[in-house]
Amino acid sequence: MNKFGLYLHIPFCVKKCAYCDFLSAPADEAMRERYVSALVREISMQPPQSIDSIFFGGGTPSVLTAAQTERILDAVYARHSMEQDAEITTECNPATADFNQLSAYRKMGINRLSIGVQSFCDAELKLLGRVHDSAAAKACITDAKKAGFENINLDLMSGIPKQTVESFEENLHIALSYEPTHISAYSLIVEPDTPFEKLYADGRDLPDEDAERTMYARTGEILDAHGFVHYEISNYAKSGFESRHNLKYWHCSPYLAAGLGAHGFDGSVRTENVRDLTQYLRMLEGGKAPIAQQTKLTQADLASEYIMMALRLKEGISLSAFFEKFGYDFYEAHKKKLELYIQNGFMVCKDGRIAFTKKGIQVSNSILCELI
Repeated sequence: MNKFGLYLHIPFCVKKCAYCDFLSAPADEAMRERYVSALVREISMQPPQSIDSIFFGGGTPSVLTAAQTERILDAVYARHSMEQDAEITTECNPATADFNQLSAYRKMGINRLSIGVQSFCDAELKLLGRVHDSAAAKACITDAKKAGFENINLDLMSGIPKQTVESFEENLHIALSYEPTHISAYSLIVEPDTPFEKLYADGRDLPDEDAERTMYARTGEILDAHGFVHYEISNYAKSGFESRHNLKYWHCSPYLAAGLGAHGFDGSVRTENVRDLTQYLRMLEGGKAPIAQQTKLTQADLASEYIMMALRLKEGISLSAFFEKFGYDFYEAHKKKLELYIQNGFMVCKDGRIAFTKKGIQVSNSILCELI
C-alpha cells in the first residue's frame, strides 16, 4: 500500500515579508483559533491513509501556540494510521519559536525543524522585511538543539539586494558552524504583486547573473566540502537526512493536504482547496469539504510532471522506471534534444539514468521547458 505524505497549510505570519507571494497574512488570535478548529474538521473528513510524513508549512506555522499545533497532530493521529518512523516537520520563524515552544514540539512527536533563517546579515534581513535578526536566528538554532532536535534544516537565500558573493559565503559558513543536517539554498525571485516588484523589477541593487551563478556554484562547493549531498536543485543534506516529505513531491508520490489553498495528489487526481479564508472557514463550519476543484490528470500530464520533478533530483530519471510507469522510452522520445544536451555537457546518461550535470542545473528551467 502506498504511504502518503500530509501537507498542512498554516496561512498566518507576523508580518508579510516584502518578497513573499505565498498564501499567508497576519491574523489575530481569534482568527487563528477559528482556523485551527476548521483545519481539524477538514482532517477528520479525509479518507484514512497510512502516513509516513507530515509537513506544517505556511505562512509561519510557529505563530500557532504549541497547544494548537498539538490539536492538529491529534486530529491527524485520530484519522490516519501513522508509521512509527514518520518524519514530522514544521517550519518556524526565529522570531516566533522560543525554547519552550520547541521543547513542546519535540515532546508531541515533531522530529524535524525547518528554520527560516534566510540570512545571518542584519542588513540583508532588513531589506527582506524579515521580523527576526541574526541574533534571534542563532538563538533559535541553539534552542532547537537544546530541545532535542537532531534533524534541522536551515533556509538560506541568495540574490538578496546588495548581497555579494562574499556576504553569501559568510552566511553559509555561519550556518555550517551550527552543524545542521540539511540546508535549502534558494535564489530570490522577484514575484509579481509584491513590494519587491515595485522596488527591484528593473534589477536595481540585485546581484547580476554572473554573481548569482557564482553564489550557486560556491554553495555546492562549500557544502560538498562539509559532507553534504546536493540531492535536489536547491537542497543539500547529510546522508540519510534528505527531506522525505519533499521527496514525495519530486517522485510524484501521493500526498494528502489540508488547509487554505492546499493541494493534494493521490497519484492521478490533483485536489485544490479554496484560497479565500472566509470561504474556507464557512464551508468547513457548514460541514462541507473546502475543495475548489479536482483535476484528473492524463497520462501525458503525469509524464510531464514526472519529467519536470524527477530531473530536479541529482539521481535524475531512471529510463527503465519511466518505461514501466508510462509505457514508452523517454530517451527515444526526446533523443534529438537529449543528445544535443549531452554533447554540450548539460546532461549525462549513465547506468540507465539521465540527469543534469552541474552545468545543466544552472539552465535547467530552460531545458525542462523544451522537454515538456
